Amino acid sequence: MISSLEKNDEIVTRGGIMGKIIIVEENYVILETSAERTKLKVTKNGIATKINKETE
Repeated sequence: MISSLEKNDEIVTRGGIMGKIIIVEENYVILETSAERTKLKVTKNGIATKINKETE
């Protein structure tokens, strides 16, 4: 799953933070987490799951 992460994927971190990926790098991603466009840098190993939009 980690190797398939792409821009605009919605994910949940191991800490429970939900966000949309805006930048993908080799070892980390940058997330936007709210309407205020708060950005977080998270290691890829910190991502728990990718949200499947079809099943929401």
